[in-house]
Amino acid sequence: PATGNNRIKVGGNIRLVKLSARELPADLSISGGTFLYRQNQLDLTGLTAGLGHSNLNQANATLNWGTPNTLKASAHRAELDLAELFQWLAKTAGDRSGVTDLKALSGILLLTDPAVSGPMENPAAWLWDTDARLQDARIESSTFGAQILVAAADLSANRAVSGKAAGTQIVLKPSIIDWGASRLKIDGKTGLFEKNMNLNLNITADQLHWAQIEQIINHTDTSETAKNDADILGTISVKTEQFQYDDLTFRPVNATLTLSSGKANLAVARAGLCDIDLSGYIDFAGERVNLHLIPVAKDKELEPTITCLSNNKNVATGEFDFSGKLEAKSRTEDLGKSVSGDLS
Repeated sequence: PATGNNRIKVGGNIRLVKLSARELPADLSISGGTFLYRQNQLDLTGLTAGLGHSNLNQANATLNWGTPNTLKASAHRAELDLAELFQWLAKTAGDRSGVTDLKALSGILLLTDPAVSGPMENPAAWLWDTDARLQDARIESSTFGAQILVAAADLSANRAVSGKAAGTQIVLKPSIIDWGASRLKIDGKTGLFEKNMNLNLNITADQLHWAQIEQIINHTDTSETAKNDADILGTISVKTEQFQYDDLTFRPVNATLTLSSGKANLAVARAGLCDIDLSGYIDFAGERVNLHLIPVAKDKELEPTITCLSNNKNVATGEFDFSGKLEAKSRTEDLGKSVSGDLS
């Protein structure tokens, strides 16, 4: 027989509830739906909730105060105002929010059929799943330097348990992203785990500059990820119409970057430099670099190539064939002075 609180059973309809708290960025309003409390469990069905410019529609939740106490919630749709939420997280959670790398964030995040479950007292252990669309987003981050703009991007995301470890996976559908002066098309998967980040991305760009890559590398070396010895693993395939490195302009570039436990391998399928095609690889390990490139040119005009490489005009005319091998093993900062090889 039911005893104590287990005898209590209360239910009804929700018309309108408003909650104000110093910790909230705005008043929380809940309207519509029903509630039922029985045997240490509260069931909420068909709710509509609003917080500032964000809202949640057709939401359901079950809160159970048994052993263990659990939360299970879902909704048909949610619309989140990222600028409002970012300001709230930065103000209330500080370093614990995970947004300390961000300087500014705005836009709308639309969630379809979001669901979450886990122990009520430990949000870090919650498991969740949703489809999403990012709209009119602007991101300013210390990691990426230049501003990132996203008109629209579709993705799915979930936090689940794989083996004994929980991790977050994000699957990005082909999306157009403006990063400073570069326009990128990106798709692929990202996995975030306690000890590593897995990247499997395909990137096509109209142009890229070494300064953009260097910004990410320099920031990663001093970030919390680096301090905690977390590994960045995976493969990034890059195709760009133009890549600028100091005074050298490569057109086009097709390469694949493979990351593994503090090491990186750049496999160059093709990099065009002044009518000379380069292929090969560059290995990075800590401060050391190992370069092996094969330059090839066939039936090319000599004058435009010399002008491109040296800015000297009218030095020579004619056609040329070219092949060889370029190699280097050195510290990263000494790479330019360490390249040697055979050219013919």
